[in-house]
Amino acid sequence: MQEEISQRVEQAASLRDKQLQRARYEAELARRRYLKVDPDNRLVADALEADWNGKLRDLDTLQREHERQNETDQSLLDGAMQERIRALAADFPRIWNNERTSPVERKRMLGLLIEDVTLLVDEKINMHIRWRGGRTQSLAVARPRPMAVIRKTPEAVVALINELLETDNDQQIASRLNALGHRNWRGEAFTLKKVMLVRRAYGLKTRFERLRESGMLTGEEVARRFGVSATT
Repeated sequence: MQEEISQRVEQAASLRDKQLQRARYEAELARRRYLKVDPDNRLVADALEADWNGKLRDLDTLQREHERQNETDQSLLDGAMQERIRALAADFPRIWNNERTSPVERKRMLGLLIEDVTLLVDEKINMHIRWRGGRTQSLAVARPRPMAVIRKTPEAVVALINELLETDNDQQIASRLNALGHRNWRGEAFTLKKVMLVRRAYGLKTRFERLRESGMLTGEEVARRFGVSATT
């Protein structure tokens, strides 16, 4: 981190030097134009003199700003500041991994370190990171699975639910799945409702429907068949 700050300071100083050289050149050019003008042509001479004075003022302002910024940059590189930077760099992992650090705060921390990120999405996600210190880094990560795939119940669990429906209802199946350590895509325990949703999503017949197909009758149906009261 210290090295990156030093590089950034040098780059900024180099840019300011070029701006200062340009301002000196423009001021010198304005001076030459003024000296070449016919003194009797007061209108043109006055305009060129005003332009020269303006360039000199711009040069003076830029020179002062250049000196001020150089002093500020130098303060970043003195011993005390370097020590502080090293301490902050060492403390960064602790703050980042602290459970009290919110996702919003982590995003702000990254914003202080990263200048910009370029993404190229292909079979993988290729990231080109430009850090604020000037350093660049390229990373390739796997593309996230589609949400439909993530939320899909594993085939083995669907098959187990289908098997258990031969003997158990949804609530009983939820208990059996949880006892076996199965969880849904969010890592949550199964409930009657979650089993019902899986059953409907995969078109599995209910326990009741399976009993009906095997010829089982309800109490009322048995009573009607034999002509007796269901409460008898």
